[in-house]
Amino acid sequence: MSVQHDEATQPAPRTPVGLAPDSWGPDGIPDPLGDRTKNRLLGTSVSRIDGSRKVRGAARFAAEFRFDGMVYAAAVFSTIAHGRIIELHTAEAERADGVVLVMTHRNAPKMQALPNWFSDGKSVAGDNLPVMQDDQVHWNGQIIAVVLAETLEQAEHAASLIHADYAAEPAVTSFEEAKARGCEPAFHYGRLLKIHIDDAEAALAAAPVTVDEIYRTPRQNHSAIEPHAVTLAWVDDELIIHDANQGVVHTASSMAVALGVTPEQIHISSPYVGGGFGGKCLGSYHLLAAAAAKMSGRPVRLALTREGVHRVVGGGRTPSSGWRSAPSPTAGSTPSSTPAPVA
Repeated sequence: MSVQHDEATQPAPRTPVGLAPDSWGPDGIPDPLGDRTKNRLLGTSVSRIDGSRKVRGAARFAAEFRFDGMVYAAAVFSTIAHGRIIELHTAEAERADGVVLVMTHRNAPKMQALPNWFSDGKSVAGDNLPVMQDDQVHWNGQIIAVVLAETLEQAEHAASLIHADYAAEPAVTSFEEAKARGCEPAFHYGRLLKIHIDDAEAALAAAPVTVDEIYRTPRQNHSAIEPHAVTLAWVDDELIIHDANQGVVHTASSMAVALGVTPEQIHISSPYVGGGFGGKCLGSYHLLAAAAAKMSGRPVRLALTREGVHRVVGGGRTPSSGWRSAPSPTAGSTPSSTPAPVA
């Protein structure tokens, strides 16, 4: 397949790092800006390198690149938290105007599970669940179908025509319940994390400073100004990706595992990230867009809606409560029994 970029695009990147310098990847030379002996920028006025392009509207973000012959994707999300898909009703969507492909677990190509976050040196996926490989639903909002069409409006309309019949199963909805089912050792950059459990109550009782305030934080979701999106195309056996991504080398490596190719066959461009908060990494939508492009033989743009971001990407921070240090009663303070919420 021959793929060309129009005038709005930049040249296709030829390294996993894409438009960023190769020195930013593993085993590259150090970033010259990191040499404090040569660069003394603290306290000085420094213009952003990309500032001019951004304020003029000339910066191209992930959903603003396009390829010739590109089609648009719309996702269909599950509406149960856990269970199995009994039937997916897609016939009406497949007959809709402009539809090129409806991809579900029934026809999606074989893909391996993504390697879990930092389970090795370059893995960066948020989970290692199968991506559209079976009829299982693992969370409310899991993508169960992808529609490709000639226009975004046609894709979204066709996606609205798809509905599923489910066999719902009990869902684990609390940390306590999940922990009671057992835990597995965690890895960080391929190394097993050390777990040390001591007697916290005894340590608190013996401490000169104790804690008597409860602080709670609300759940927070990733809501970057730029929603998550990817525009990509297969050129022969190489995958060209325009993305908003905070870990291009890691994403290329992890996608290669799932797609059964080498990292050198995946080329990622991410010149601008319109807000990330740690959430612009690798998600299931990357694999689904790549698979749909392979099946259709057409370049694909998949841009998540704001609802899709909250369903697919997940939360930036979970609800939590914790301790803060405060003078103990023996040091002359009065403990408080009223929870103190924090912003």
